Amino acid sequence: MMALTFRSLPSSSSGNALILATETTSILLDCGIKTKGGCLDLLRPHARKLNAAVVSHAHGDHICYYSLRVLEEMGIPLYCHQEIVAQVQNHGGGDGDSLPDIHTFSGKVFRIGDIEIQPVAVPHAPDFPNFGFVIWCGTGKKRRKLVICTDFHDYGAILDHLAGAAFVFVEANYDPDLLRKYWNRSSLYHLSNPKTAELLCRAKQNGQFSPQMVMLGHLSKQRNTEELAVDTIKGKFKAEGVDLDFRLEVAPRYEISQTIVID
Repeated sequence: MMALTFRSLPSSSSGNALILATETTSILLDCGIKTKGGCLDLLRPHARKLNAAVVSHAHGDHICYYSLRVLEEMGIPLYCHQEIVAQVQNHGGGDGDSLPDIHTFSGKVFRIGDIEIQPVAVPHAPDFPNFGFVIWCGTGKKRRKLVICTDFHDYGAILDHLAGAAFVFVEANYDPDLLRKYWNRSSLYHLSNPKTAELLCRAKQNGQFSPQMVMLGHLSKQRNTEELAVDTIKGKFKAEGVDLDFRLEVAPRYEISQTIVID
């Protein structure tokens, strides 16, 4: 069986970076580390193996000036949707510094090494196109499907893609009661705990959704807790009489997660 591993480096509104690796290919999914030193510290252990960075959208907690500098210095190419190239380039600062090699994708499946990636447009903030990723690794009986999606407020485009996924990394950004207490309009562009619970429960009810693990990410520091996110999902499954038969984990906001081995 091909080794397939996943790690979250950080996952929050302060910065996001995920690593997915097979035996021969390793990619970053987003790289929004907002200090050069912090970005170097996180990427150095992986630099020799990283084949590319793939960016979901151009908000600064997913790609930024310093992460662009580090990717360029390490010679790691960057992939982004053709609609956001200018927004990504704007993070370069216009100071004459070179950018990493930028490759564009559209709505079609593209390949990096032995990893296939299907971008899926999901709604986020106005004027900031955003994309989730449906990913396939391996062939035949060893083929595995993963879904990685954060920073969206309507799950309609991603729901059907959960069928057959062995691993899902999905946003559970805020608790509605805490949002009312600590109001932030920008939170409305993200998925709430109840919406994440509804997404996962509906996917299970639709059938063909039996992942090994679901990892929740991009939790707000002020407007959510790990306990609230997990309890909301468990409560929804119980209320609907649906069996929650997969591991449910939460990505640390500021630390590196455990290494997830996807069988």
